Amino acid sequence: MSVLRLLCIAMLSAVLTSPAHAHSNHGFGTPITETQASERADMVKAQLVSTKQVADSWQKIKDGSVSQKEVEGGKFWVVKYDDPNAANPTNKTLYVFLDELGNVITANYTGEF
Repeated sequence: MSVLRLLCIAMLSAVLTSPAHAHSNHGFGTPITETQASERADMVKAQLVSTKQVADSWQKIKDGSVSQKEVEGGKFWVVKYDDPNAANPTNKTLYVFLDELGNVITANYTGEF
């Protein structure tokens, strides 16, 4: 038992006294560009169509308008798609919200974040 205890103490000591293997690049990631935001939103829109969360007609809509907004917590991208021929008048505009790294926040017809 004392050999096991000695071995555990030696291993713990080796771990605690070893130099840290760290690097300086600990940021959250690189913010995406406007073009990347548009491409990512297109993929989100395609996924919404394929999972029947939005009408198939949205697949035909291309070239959403891209803008970047800033709130207290940081920046985010809004990609706005318009379908003037939408069957439901309240669903004529689809908004896709992405954080500055390109992660999807939400998508909706209201434009509310």
